[in-house]
Amino acid sequence: MIHSLHELILNAVEKNDEKSKLLILEKFNKTIKYYARKLNYYCAETDLIIFMLILINKLDLKKIKNFKETNAVKYINGSIKYEYIRLSKKNSYINSHEILIDTDIIDYIDNDNDKEELSTESSEFIKYMDEILIGNQRKVFLYFLNGYSVTEISKLTGISRQAVGKIKKRIALKFIDEYKKYNNY
Repeated sequence: MIHSLHELILNAVEKNDEKSKLLILEKFNKTIKYYARKLNYYCAETDLIIFMLILINKLDLKKIKNFKETNAVKYINGSIKYEYIRLSKKNSYINSHEILIDTDIIDYIDNDNDKEELSTESSEFIKYMDEILIGNQRKVFLYFLNGYSVTEISKLTGISRQAVGKIKKRIALKFIDEYKKYNNY
């Protein structure tokens, strides 16, 4: 039975031994779980495991042979930490640029309710949509943001699937134009 990290890495890289890869993952399981908890998003652990598998496949055997066991552990732990930092920055960027849609917005558009019932963010979003989108575009856009498929939107709005697809394309073009205006293209 192989216990040395060097031997496991050599078998994983040279022989593409799946069992060795799993044993390496097992050795670093606590580190992966620790950083996954810190990342605190769905599939963070999976992202770190995939990173580890890619890292194992890319390890330079010439450098690893000269490593002491402790240096190999430090290198892999450091790599996991840097991946955690990269994922953390990426997740932070996504969260800061994410638009959270209040589900009441769709009801507002469907029923022409009073804007005062909506949150401030939702009211601002409605104002922006009123400036950019026309007619059924608002409703179709909101349904897309809430994860509905073209078929589902078609059924909910009574618009054909082809028309929903065309509306989706027009919405995308409008937002591209707005982006270009905003960024002085």
